[in-house]
Amino acid sequence: MTGPFPPAVIDTPRLVLRAAGPVYAAALAGLLADSRGDLAVWLDWEPKQRTVAELEDWGRRADAAWGERRAFEWWAFDRAERLVAGVGLHTWDWAVPRADLGYWGRTPDLGCGLVTEAVRAVCDVAFAALGVKRLQAFCDARNLPSCCLAERCGFLREGLLQQYERDPRGELCDQVLYAKFPRGESIPGERPA
Repeated sequence: MTGPFPPAVIDTPRLVLRAAGPVYAAALAGLLADSRGDLAVWLDWEPKQRTVAELEDWGRRADAAWGERRAFEWWAFDRAERLVAGVGLHTWDWAVPRADLGYWGRTPDLGCGLVTEAVRAVCDVAFAALGVKRLQAFCDARNLPSCCLAERCGFLREGLLQQYERDPRGELCDQVLYAKFPRGESIPGERPA
């Protein structure tokens, strides 16, 4: 598949976001150890990644998805080189172009604005480098911090999808659909000022 690629490294004031890969497996294992119970509530993939070897394999799959333009995943490191968050662009429709945004953070660092900083940086890259016309985020309606983060980053709530999917425990859950558009473009359904 041809087309643009985003930068593999994104610098922000407090973070360096790097394209996910097997070299960061040990750092990811540390993040998961610090956050296992909290992430497992919301992310179906988290409990499945257990050993450093499995995380290296996940990193290789992330590399392959990047090369095929199916998904772009960055892992955010603070200036002390601790992995504190992950942000990814998935489920691409290149004809629009449109992508789903996903994000997660290390539990002890939540509330410090690091995930927000990483999400804003990836959104900027998506619009500027990839020409995205629509980013969307699905948040479990019970995950209020995730919903608030989307809104802080300029996403608009488009609706509530009731009994949309099963959570990692197998329970039906509602999803809030958020969308964000490039700056300066009118939002569908709204009149330009």
